[in-house]
Amino acid sequence: MDVTGTGSSCTRRSTGCEVSNVVGCDRYRFLVYSMFNWLYCICSLVCTMLLYQYFIIHSIYIVLISLVVVWNAAVFYIDIFSVRGFRSES
Repeated sequence: MDVTGTGSSCTRRSTGCEVSNVVGCDRYRFLVYSMFNWLYCICSLVCTMLLYQYFIIHSIYIVLISLVVVWNAAVFYIDIFSVRGFRSES
């Protein structure tokens, strides 16, 4: 279903649709998708190899992930307790 009026099969505006429209034609959509997919895979594998090979990078990554988890939990509980308070559920 074409809701954009451009003849493309994108039903909503996404980054993939915008990139394929910049390329200029729907016939290159699969090629653009494949190129970005391979780029993402290569970047993911390089990051994984670096984390596996170097202990210090792995340790820094684990610490950063832990800090993000603690930060998200703290923000969640601050939001909840600022609305509900410390009253007990009866």
